[in-house]
Amino acid sequence: IYRVQVGAFKLNNPSQQTKFEKIKTTKISAKGFNRYLTGEFTDYESAAKYKNELLQNKSVDEAFVIAFFNGKMITLIEAAELLKN
Repeated sequence: IYRVQVGAFKLNNPSQQTKFEKIKTTKISAKGFNRYLTGEFTDYESAAKYKNELLQNKSVDEAFVIAFFNGKMITLIEAAELLKN
């Protein structure tokens, strides 16, 4: 699964979710950060298109595509390898 990350903040910082009121986000806590994600896609191209739309519409300041497998965050390279197999 591909998602678009629109923010990541250290766990001990106050919530920054108000920055993302214009879009529906999900917050996950991982590796010492609260990460704010939006969208859910089965292919990288669709996720990248959505990311670009968010940036063009100025809905967010920055965004990038991340991948998950069985609920665990993985690298985009690992995701591409899994899709090959």
